[in-house]
Amino acid sequence: MVDAVVPTFEVRSAVVHVLLHLLLFRLSCAVVVLDGNLTAIGDGIPSPNYRLGNNSFTVSAPFYVVPADDHRHYTLESTPTSSKIVIVDFKLAGAANRWADACQAVSCSGVMFINGAANQMHSYYAYTFRLTSPTPFTNVPIVVIDLTQTPAFLATIASPRAVYLRIRSGDFNEAQFQDENKPAIWWSKILTLVLCLFSLLSCAIQLTRFLFDSEWRVRAIPLVPAIVIFLETLASSFRGLHALNTTLLKTRGLSMGFTLYAELACMAFNYLSVGAVSYAAYESLTASEPPSLKRKLAMTIGLSFLGVLFIADQAQIIITAVTLTDLMDSTYLSLLYLLCDIAASFAFIIFGGRLAKQLHSTTTKLSSGERARREQFSRRVRLSGWMGFLVALTLILFAIFNSTSFDALNTLYWMIQDAFTLAGLVHVWAFRPRQSAVDKFLKWSRFRSTQIGPPDNSKGAPIPGPSTSKQRTSFGSKG
Repeated sequence: MVDAVVPTFEVRSAVVHVLLHLLLFRLSCAVVVLDGNLTAIGDGIPSPNYRLGNNSFTVSAPFYVVPADDHRHYTLESTPTSSKIVIVDFKLAGAANRWADACQAVSCSGVMFINGAANQMHSYYAYTFRLTSPTPFTNVPIVVIDLTQTPAFLATIASPRAVYLRIRSGDFNEAQFQDENKPAIWWSKILTLVLCLFSLLSCAIQLTRFLFDSEWRVRAIPLVPAIVIFLETLASSFRGLHALNTTLLKTRGLSMGFTLYAELACMAFNYLSVGAVSYAAYESLTASEPPSLKRKLAMTIGLSFLGVLFIADQAQIIITAVTLTDLMDSTYLSLLYLLCDIAASFAFIIFGGRLAKQLHSTTTKLSSGERARREQFSRRVRLSGWMGFLVALTLILFAIFNSTSFDALNTLYWMIQDAFTLAGLVHVWAFRPRQSAVDKFLKWSRFRSTQIGPPDNSKGAPIPGPSTSKQRTSFGSKG
């Protein structure tokens, strides 16, 4: 993509005319480095302007690179920046509206972001806050240079000949182009929204099944299923709101801060759910064994690590959402999450297999309902392990395309959300309550009779797992 001049010759062929139009549509937005005679140094560099900002400008002016220390508070000094195009690092401070305000205060000529990271969607979508009207949020010219193009740009402006920059608006913005011309991406978001709605419905059904016994009496909900249902409800709520906002509401329905929080925080809740299911599987597997300090210590360390990781992640996401400033590179936290996901996936497959083996080898008396609950739990723990590998695969692909293809990255992001939602559904349905009037109300009795057997009223000897009288965790609830 280079700075282009529209040819003046007549285009005779309609096909050629269409192709040329599409080409210029993609080439019309670029930044060019100029020498003192306003002669271009090298080729133009792609630089989409902000969709909801100034969409019509051509500016040639001297440039000024803003020091890193001035990024944190979005401050510009008037002496070095007045009537100049200021160059700021998106990775350090990416709130376009705050830079626009700072630029207007010192009468600079425009703002140019470098290091526009594709994994930070707002650098391309360029929505900085909720808009209730189509009025641009600023008249300051603002453009963004992609992360992959930044080194070439910095090398060009380092030349002694480099004096001016020319930035111009254009028709092409990658995010807008995808939204309006690539139905597959739009429908991938709709799929995520539908899955989230189904997940929320599943959470509601499971909650009521655990809450009411066969006579509609309220009963206590076991701790671990309650935690899992709560966490998956949070995850699907934030994920669904983000999908709704980026499709039907065209990213105008929610504030920028809330959007930044919703698009990342939902995954952290899923990981906590993974920890809760891991604990339930571990407790069930070791319930009939003598207490082991080593095993208990290992589980405590693992859950504590996940908890600390969750708190750190939430802190940096909240600060980013409130200040619209990236506190830190989330790549490292994402890597830790990926390692946790892979470890949990292996553990789920192993735990699930051992639970199934334990059920077939146990000599302890089990009621048909209790056996059905435990068999379901073991199967779905193993399935959760395989779903975890699917999540890990999408995360790895996301890292590979992190700064190479926005198109692939955007698609992979929603694939990750789908994988998390499906894994969450497995977690929610891994736990089966005892007989509930909700099942009869939903006309599931016939189906459940083939799955569970007769009502679970037996009071046999203590059995391995969480349904003993001295419960540590529970697949089901008393009732």
